[in-house]
Amino acid sequence: MLTLPAGGARARGSTGGSMDLHLPPCGLHTAPAPVHVVAAVADLPLVAALLARAPLAVALDVEWGCVDERGRGAAPAATAQLAFRFSADDGAVVAAVLDLVTLPVDLAAAALVPVLRGRPPECPLLVFGVSGDLSALAAFHPSLATATHAVDVRRLTPHLPSTAGAARSLSAALAAAAGSTLDKREQTSPWARRPLSPSQLLYGARDATALLELVEAVSGEVVAASSSGGGGGAPSPAALYRALASHWGHHATSSGDGRRRRGGRRGGGAGPRPSLPPPPPPRPWGDAADAARFIVDESLAG
Repeated sequence: MLTLPAGGARARGSTGGSMDLHLPPCGLHTAPAPVHVVAAVADLPLVAALLARAPLAVALDVEWGCVDERGRGAAPAATAQLAFRFSADDGAVVAAVLDLVTLPVDLAAAALVPVLRGRPPECPLLVFGVSGDLSALAAFHPSLATATHAVDVRRLTPHLPSTAGAARSLSAALAAAAGSTLDKREQTSPWARRPLSPSQLLYGARDATALLELVEAVSGEVVAASSSGGGGGAPSPAALYRALASHWGHHATSSGDGRRRRGGRRGGGAGPRPSLPPPPPPRPWGDAADAARFIVDESLAG
C-alpha cells in the first residue's frame, strides 16, 4: 500500500530545488492543505493512491503556454492541477500538480486517464471551462480528450443567485460567492519553461481548490437548482457532490483542436513550448488500479 506523505511533496523536477508546499487555510479547509508536485515517474503512483481514497469530488485545472510569438496554434498542457475533496475526517483537501513538460508523455497520460474517466458516477470532476482544458490535455495526449461525470462550473454559475452576475471568471464567481480572492499574478507566466517557481505551483493548486471552495460556498443553491425541492439547511459535502454529479455531470469532450481559447489567459510571453515526441496510440486503461500497475511496471522496466 502506498503511504501518502504527511506534508506537500518535494518539488524536485519542477523547481530545481526541494521544499514542502502547502496552501494556507481558507473557507474550504481550516488547516494548511498539502500540495504534492508530481514531476518524476516515481511520483506518479500518488495520483492513483489519492483516487483509491474515494474522494467526494476531484477538481481539475490546466495551464499551458503558447507555441509561437503570437500565441497561435496547438498548445499542449504544461501542467495539470488536481484537487481531491475527501470527507471532513479524512484530510479534507489534497492538491497535486503534474508537471507535464518533465514527465514522460505516456506515463503521465496513464495517470490522468482514471482521473478523467475512472471515477464512480457519484464523484464529479469539476472544471471551469471543460472543453478548453480537455483540448489542452488532448493536445498533450489523445487519450485525454474526454471525461465522464464532468461538471463545467462555468456553465453552472449563471444558474445560481449568488454568482449569476459574476460568472465570467472563476475569481469573480468565488469573490461573489465566498468573499475569497485569487491572486492572478502568475496567470500569464511562462508555464512551458522550467523550472517552475513555488509561486507558480501554489497558484495552479489554488485554482483547482478554488473550484471546490466555490461550489461548497453555494451548496444550498446548487442542491436547490439540482432538484424540484430546495430542502432545508446546507447539505453535507457528500450530498452536494452527489447532486452535482447526478444533475450537472455529463460526458465532456475537448473542443477538438487543442487551441488556446481565452485570449492570452495562459502562458503569455512564454515563447515556444519544448517540443514533445508524438504520443503513442491511446492505451485502454480500465481503472486507477490498472493505471497504477502500468506505471509501476514501466518504471521497473526502466
